[in-house]
Amino acid sequence: VPAFAAGVIVLSAFRGNYRTRITMSIHRDVSSVVACVTIPLVTLAVLAGMDRQNRRLLEVGIATVFAIFLVRACVYAAIRRVRSRGGFGERTLIVGAGHVAVHLATTLDEHPEYGLRPVGFLDDCDGEELSHPLLGRVEHLDAVLRDHNIDRVVLAFGVSRETALVDVLRACDNAVVDIHVLPRFFELGFGAKGNDVDVVWGYPLLRLRRDAMRLSTRMAKRLFDVGVAGMMLVLC
Repeated sequence: VPAFAAGVIVLSAFRGNYRTRITMSIHRDVSSVVACVTIPLVTLAVLAGMDRQNRRLLEVGIATVFAIFLVRACVYAAIRRVRSRGGFGERTLIVGAGHVAVHLATTLDEHPEYGLRPVGFLDDCDGEELSHPLLGRVEHLDAVLRDHNIDRVVLAFGVSRETALVDVLRACDNAVVDIHVLPRFFELGFGAKGNDVDVVWGYPLLRLRRDAMRLSTRMAKRLFDVGVAGMMLVLC
């Protein structure tokens, strides 16, 4: 049982089940939770052989699935309630000030249960008739992230050239923020799908996987490589 529990925890960590999410619902966790429970269960059953111990493992596995879903349902409900009352809010910057971006910001204000608090927009426009302040141009993204304590960035596209957006995002590799992209033509059903997508009141936000590019991760990987190489040299 301890080995089974350790396997579930490790697999859940690798699959990102402990990552903070915008939308919290049980139905999107079903496949991931079942996989994280089934793989260690089957592995231990094969290693232990076909005996009466397998029945106990099966009982533990079924109980674990139901326990995880029960706890997650309670936690999700509590977090949504706290968010609706203004807690656990994340300062959100929207890159792009087009029609879709303005509607997204209004939607986030009307539905605080998602926990995203729009701070303003970044775009190459004059900022008139916007629901939130225009904090600068796209090339000012790095400075705005520092000055306004931004937690999340949503790339919603606007009048800026896409090449400029790519350069800006590359310059922010070491920023400790999560970056989401609102796919174009999502109204026509072309939105992205998968575990990295959070649907916010009809808006699919695709989270960019940038953990491998961050400075802290690169340093940890470098230390690991040096440590393993050093041990191998000693053994040799």
